[in-house]
Formats: sequence, C-alpha cells, structure tokens
Amino acid sequence: MKRVGKSKLLAVRTVLFEATTRLSPGGCSATLVRGAMAVFLVQLVLCPGIKANARIYTTDFAQTENPISEGGNWINGATVGLDWADVSTTPGRAIGLESGSTGYDDATALLTGTWGSNQTAMATVFTTNRMSGNVYEEVEIRLRSSLTPLSCTGYEVLFSLKPDSNCYVQIVRWNGPLGDFTYVAATGGSQFILHTGDKVSGSISNKMITAYINGIPVLMGTDTNYSSGNPGIGIFIQGAAGVNGDYGFTSFTATDGAASPPPPPNLNLSGSVGAFTLQFNGVPGTMYRIQHTDMLIPSNWQLLGTVTPNGSGLATFTNAPPPGAPQRFYRTTWP
Repeated sequence: MKRVGKSKLLAVRTVLFEATTRLSPGGCSATLVRGAMAVFLVQLVLCPGIKANARIYTTDFAQTENPISEGGNWINGATVGLDWADVSTTPGRAIGLESGSTGYDDATALLTGTWGSNQTAMATVFTTNRMSGNVYEEVEIRLRSSLTPLSCTGYEVLFSLKPDSNCYVQIVRWNGPLGDFTYVAATGGSQFILHTGDKVSGSISNKMITAYINGIPVLMGTDTNYSSGNPGIGIFIQGAAGVNGDYGFTSFTATDGAASPPPPPNLNLSGSVGAFTLQFNGVPGTMYRIQHTDMLIPSNWQLLGTVTPNGSGLATFTNAPPPGAPQRFYRTTWP
C-alpha cells in the first residue's frame, strides 16, 4: 500500500409483494411472493438537510494551465506549500507533476475561499497503462485541507489505481510537515479496481469521513483533528517516472452544502410464507439497523436487529413475521 440530529425522510421506495397480484405502487416494480402477507421495503435517507446557501465549485478542466488556477480558484502544492508537487491541466484532464522518486510529496491542488466544514467532493477518473508490483499510482480527494509554506494539513481520501487484488482505498490525515501523516481507515481488494469514467468521492460530516466509488460507500472513518479547511484534489506516484499523463481526473465538483451519511442501501427481499431474507450492499464493517413497523400512518418502527456487511459489502438479514400478520414494512437505518 502507499503508506508503508433530527432526520428527514428524503426518499421512500415501496415495493408490494402479494400472493396473487403483481403490483407497481409508486412506479416501483414488484416481485411475486407466495403467501397472503404484504411486505414493503422502505428506503430511508438520514441527513440533516442541505444548506440553502451552499457553496459549489465544478470544473471539467477546460484550460491548459501549469499549475492549475482557473482564475485564482486553486492553490498548489509546490507554488504555495513548497514541499509538495503541483497539478497541471490540459483541456479535459488534470494530472499530477510529482516526480515519483521523492517520497510523499503528492501533487496537491486546493480550492480557495471560505468553505463550510461539512464537505463533499467528487471527481471522474481516467487511467491508462495501469501498473502493479512496486508502482503506486493514486487519485485523491482532499477535504478540510490547507496549504502554507512547508505545511499541508487536512484529510485525504485516496484510491489506488492498481489493476489487481492489491488495489486499496484509504483515508489519511495530513499533519503538516512533508511525510507526516496518520491513517484513519483503510481497506483493499479487487472490488475497488477503478476504470476510466469511474467517479470517486469523499465526504466529511462532523467527524465522519466517507469514501465512495460510483456513489457506493466503500470506507468510513472518524477523526476530530480538523474542523475547517478546503476541498481539493491530489495525485500520487511512487516507483515510476514519466507516467504522470497516464492517469488523473477529467472533472471535479465540490460542495459544502450537505452532510453525507452512507446512501440508503437498496434492499432486496426473497422468501415465502414464514420467513423473509433481506439483502443489501453497504459499507464493509459498518453496522446497520434493521427495523420494522406494521403501519406507516401512524408508524411504530421497532428494532429487529443489526447486521454488518462482509468484506465484499454484502449484508443478509432474515426475519420471520408472526403468524397472521397482514403486512410488514422494513427499513435499514444508520447510524
């Protein structure tokens, strides 16, 4: 690896299962299940809401710049931080200018201005000629970060570009001086292999930091060291030279308008009379609650139990409703 409140119901997806009728309530498809019990899957989003005055910055890197500036909207690792490398752009691409032989002087570019503490940033990846072995190519999302001469602080959500099972995702805290960093969370495996067009993102809400690939949360960690700073991007190379143009980003968007808990899992249900099995993909190692209610209005959500997705992100939970129950609603919640 590289570095030897109150909630709002924002979306409800309801699927009805009955013995003799195929239904599509609310525009959702349904599956036939034996038995007379109606079973509903409710998808819940928990979050504190979106600020009306959210700051948003988006770019597809339309200019040729070395280093990236886009009218003064970016600062860079070498020009400001001195010890790190810059990011350059050609139309449609941003790449790092790190040499690949000088350690952890990641190419770093941070947005300027004042940003709220809850941040989300997403970028689209391009990658060619991916290498394995002792070559480490990474693309990175920066959150609550800052650059001053000889100091780089904040959080880095990084994604390996290895083409095999040695691929990894990490959350790292940069502590200031060159090479001074602390792991917050890490995971790895072939399920995290990236391809051109994939979207990587990171978010921070209060002390929770989350990494996403194509909108799916893949890693979470907590840290309380930094409460402010700016979003940005980073690009890392170690073990090879002259390959900077092989990988980077084709677009980038950042906002401080939303806190970002894990997206609601997409519940799937199977079974028949007597027992139902719920499955969903979530963040490996993260505990989710499974709840049920027999009515939505009024609702009385009760905890059935908890489930933790395995290393591949798959979670399975089985429930046997009491005999004679006419209907049951299920949902997952986090935390």
